[in-house]
Amino acid sequence: MRKTTRKEAGVAIVFALGMISLLFVLALGFSTNAIIKRKTADNNNQQKTARIIAQSGLQRVIAAMQYNCINVSKDFTNVVSHQGNDYEDLVDLFPTEIDGITYYSWPENYNSKDNDSLTWHYLPDIGNVNVPIIARFAYIVIPDNGKIDIAAGVDSGLNAYNNNVDAISEQYPPNEATGIDENGNEIIGRPGRSISELFLATLSCIGNTDSAIKISSNAIDSDPDGTLAYGTRWLDLHTIFSSLDITENSIKTNFFNIFATDNPPIPEAYWIDNGDYLREESEFYHRFNLTRTDWNTLTIDSVKAEPVQFSSSQGGGIPWLANWTDEGGFGRGNSEQCKNQIIANLIDYNDTDCNATTDYPTNNPPTYVGLEKCPYINEVKLIFDGEVEAVIAGTANNNSYETIQSIARNLESNPQDLYLPPTLYAKKEKEEKGGGKKAQYDYTCRVNLSSAAIEIVNMYDSTMNIIAHIYVSGEFQWNPMKETITFTDKYIGSESFTAREKSYGTITIDSPASLYIDTLTDKEGAKREITKFKITNLHIRLTDENDTLLYDYSTIIDADNTTNSQTLSSNGSTGYLYLNAQITDPRQNLIVDDWTNSIVFTDTDEPVIGTIGSKNSGYYTPSSGDDPEPQKPPFSEEREPWELSTAYIRNAPMKSPWELGFIHRGEAWQTLNLKKYYSGFDIGNGGGNDYSDGDANILDQIKMTSETETYGKININTNYQDALKVLFEKIRVGSNIEHIDGPGCLSKNDGSGAYELTSPFSEALAKEVLNYNGTNDSRIDKFYSRSQILRDSNGLTEALCHDNEIQGAELTFDRTTDATQEEIIGKMINLTTTLYPNVFEIIVVAQAINDIGVPSENKTVSVNGIGCKTGRYDSGADEILSTQKIYARVVKDPISNRFHILSQNYIE
Repeated sequence: MRKTTRKEAGVAIVFALGMISLLFVLALGFSTNAIIKRKTADNNNQQKTARIIAQSGLQRVIAAMQYNCINVSKDFTNVVSHQGNDYEDLVDLFPTEIDGITYYSWPENYNSKDNDSLTWHYLPDIGNVNVPIIARFAYIVIPDNGKIDIAAGVDSGLNAYNNNVDAISEQYPPNEATGIDENGNEIIGRPGRSISELFLATLSCIGNTDSAIKISSNAIDSDPDGTLAYGTRWLDLHTIFSSLDITENSIKTNFFNIFATDNPPIPEAYWIDNGDYLREESEFYHRFNLTRTDWNTLTIDSVKAEPVQFSSSQGGGIPWLANWTDEGGFGRGNSEQCKNQIIANLIDYNDTDCNATTDYPTNNPPTYVGLEKCPYINEVKLIFDGEVEAVIAGTANNNSYETIQSIARNLESNPQDLYLPPTLYAKKEKEEKGGGKKAQYDYTCRVNLSSAAIEIVNMYDSTMNIIAHIYVSGEFQWNPMKETITFTDKYIGSESFTAREKSYGTITIDSPASLYIDTLTDKEGAKREITKFKITNLHIRLTDENDTLLYDYSTIIDADNTTNSQTLSSNGSTGYLYLNAQITDPRQNLIVDDWTNSIVFTDTDEPVIGTIGSKNSGYYTPSSGDDPEPQKPPFSEEREPWELSTAYIRNAPMKSPWELGFIHRGEAWQTLNLKKYYSGFDIGNGGGNDYSDGDANILDQIKMTSETETYGKININTNYQDALKVLFEKIRVGSNIEHIDGPGCLSKNDGSGAYELTSPFSEALAKEVLNYNGTNDSRIDKFYSRSQILRDSNGLTEALCHDNEIQGAELTFDRTTDATQEEIIGKMINLTTTLYPNVFEIIVVAQAINDIGVPSENKTVSVNGIGCKTGRYDSGADEILSTQKIYARVVKDPISNRFHILSQNYIE
């Protein structure tokens, strides 16, 4: 065997050492890799733990919100994690900024001892020394309390443009379209029909004309070339920023603070509470569509129909009218008649014909007759004449009535002989001298309606051919007959009459109409007179020439309200009685009580009584409890009936909720009072009562669309002043309701005749609403329905009449009038809601923790000089293993109250 050399042995040793080193390196590599993998696995596990805890925190938030979601007093602003006072690290972790938008900033003057302050929550709960803490999390809910849906506000592409032809002087076409309704029809101005009417360009964050146009859609037949596809919606703010070339973070944050993009639609539903003030799904009902197309066939019962739950197909009536309790001018116990009259007025305002909605001829007289766009009976004058003629029995046929009258006028004799012709008088005288038997005489009584004049007033801009039908009943006694004579429903017709627009007209009947004629034979010298003459029934109706369409009907006298009895004639002479009756409010002329106080029935010799052909003497007589402004401002007794601010009838579906204020209330001078919410009932219940109580509740129960939900309505409980400001800004006051462009127009082509709510005035109004929706005073209840913005004295009407801040706003009109206030109310209320908050931003931060300590022994362990115990978090000792933040947008269905997540971002 060859002996190994020293050189060879050295090589072997080196080789062996190399192999050992290689193996060591390999072993070290495997060990390091295992350690890294283990560490990575641990880190991944901890990250998953943090993410799971964050997700569970998000679900915990949603569960807490779900638990309270039907409580109307909860707006979720106090849904925060709170356990003790520990908020270490939250100051740095919770401020959230994504792509330049600041979603949350740590509040100034933070107080961790406040029960609603944001602090950590530990898992498991702090205090159990036997179980180590594995994680902690914190969360906060930021309700979207009424941001503006930028897509809904500009879906026409026209409103922003028209308002910004000149962004400084705001000179824009006064009567060009500013919105598009659901049917693609252009909307002029601010009638209050669609949220697309809002002038978003008045907001400072929009900035300039170019931006206003770019956020608009590609409108049909319009100049502005918006960047939003027509009929679509902005999905997120980042797309808008790209379209507008917005790069500054401050501007992005301003947009976020006022605008929302992907909010869900708002249900067109109102709430009827069962008394527990919990918004349950079964308590929401469909609103009544005022723009419906079936008004011509709609019945009274349809409007009085029971509400239909929102979960069902559309239907139902208007509870405020169906539950009406006021008797109006119809008298005690007649609230049902008053209710039917108001509903008939509503139908006839919106239908397209001139046939009054009524129960005539089923009921004669009718119990209600709707106010149509037609002439109204305004005054009536009747002249009655009567006489009792005497001739010797059996000779009357030889002497005509005219001959007897002619001879009698030239005969000077005893009064009882006044109507005897000379031949009969001589015969009578011979018989008396001879002591013979007294002659028998034929006494003939005649009663006539010798003249009738019916004044009609046409308050509208239409010319119509009409016929007046007069029916009169009465009774009297005449001597020598002793019995009471009656005449019943004697018909007096008229010739066709043309009622000219906005004017008075008089229908006259001058030819005598015989009411009664009869002859009685009695002894000579019997007393001749007609006494106890009274009218027991007088009613008039206006129809078309074929008597097929009823326009108007008045019962002026009935059996329970007869005229005082009068003597029509005495001593055989021809006597006259004059009856005059006039109405104060031509729209309230159906029933006897409307006329009773104005009836004059007299035997005066004055041939002219009343104001036939001119304004009635009692025209301007509204009482203090009635509508305070029955005519357009300024108040003037020179104004005529057609100049009433509420006299208009569209004869087509309404174009603005404002027009509800034109619906006559069944009592003289009263129309629906939109200025005040009646708090005498629970939410949604009850119906109209006294005028002074208010009728604003009806505004909850109507809509201006056939859709069941709409986008973008402004939450009147918002704490965003700009959202409320844009709700009021540019509302046009003093609009000509009859203008071809509708109630949102400026009256004249040059823009004069109507005014717009200015920016200072709109801002002042917005501040006032903030004071009354609980934003600035937690002691004030939020608005539970949109009409509650008009509740009692602390609502919009109070703001409109405010004497301080609003008084100093730039005004060019009188805002204190009834007409002005209802115009503003009617043009904004349909664009509002109280069903928010429905969208929420939720921020959750979760951390996995290594709790240093000795479990189950309650021992203190020193780490870095810090005493640590299991079951509590010891800052500076316990380890934060992983952190996860989630930013999520969550939406709540306002009807079903179910939540779902719109979007979720993991933020490292």
